[in-house]
Amino acid sequence: MAYFAVVTRTGKELQAKEMIEHLLKNSAHEESRLVKAIYTLQTCTTYVQDNVNNPPVEEDDTYNQLVSESIVSLLGNLRKQYDAIIDKTDEKSMNEKASIKEEISKLNAELKELRNESRKLKALLPGYIIIELHRECEYIPNNLWNLIMECPLVQAIPSRFSIPEEEMTAMFDSAVTESNIESKFQSIIDDKEITKNQTDLLHKANSTKDRLKEKKYLEQMDRLEENLVAKVNKLKKSSSSTMDRIKAFIKNKKETVTIPVSLYLNLYHEYRQKSVLLTITPEDFLNRLLRLLSSHKVKLE
Repeated sequence: MAYFAVVTRTGKELQAKEMIEHLLKNSAHEESRLVKAIYTLQTCTTYVQDNVNNPPVEEDDTYNQLVSESIVSLLGNLRKQYDAIIDKTDEKSMNEKASIKEEISKLNAELKELRNESRKLKALLPGYIIIELHRECEYIPNNLWNLIMECPLVQAIPSRFSIPEEEMTAMFDSAVTESNIESKFQSIIDDKEITKNQTDLLHKANSTKDRLKEKKYLEQMDRLEENLVAKVNKLKKSSSSTMDRIKAFIKNKKETVTIPVSLYLNLYHEYRQKSVLLTITPEDFLNRLLRLLSSHKVKLE
């Protein structure tokens, strides 16, 4: 087998693959039949309300991603059309603006529904696809080269010479294609509310004569300084390399964590045989993570 790297526009790997496959299918050149497969190496994120067992990337995921990106592109064109006539007040322009706004509204609703039903795909080699041929070739045939370069999303083929098979095997073996689970937790508290809560707790601590209660109030004050995201990221710095694949961040003003499926199922092992994971809390998540780390069972499956 022979492998060749193709540089595409970043974020357009799936579209480039589809276009190249279309060009190959409709080409009369015999060399177009040499292509065995085109790889984009996609992984995906499943949200916590979805199927916990999280199957690998499937054709439906790819199709939905392509449709979503097509809608996004169409929305961009419609908004440009609207901006071009936004200041015009004649009857024809007003009708056209109303029509464009209606079309944008319909497409936004379609896009929202599609994204709610889909999993988010991510390229593991951003800006690259890999083409595999049926037979050994020291370099890519000229007609095949020209055919691939006809794709408007292809920017270059870095080398005419094939990538050594051992390098491709090592790359495929090392590629982390396991899907992730994304969990959203409580909304973050703004600085004003944190200050107010700390003031209230400090007042309670100063007012009580019970030493245990005073300690409890002061501990609560300290905990307000760190949300789940801060705690997870702090834990990552002092833990095993396995934790590098856990990402904690704020998304839409909510504490959000993404973790590999296998680690997720280690944390919530009692849900392995169930399709849906119900409500989980930041405290429960953090406690389970700490227990798992202390038991040295963080090796991914």
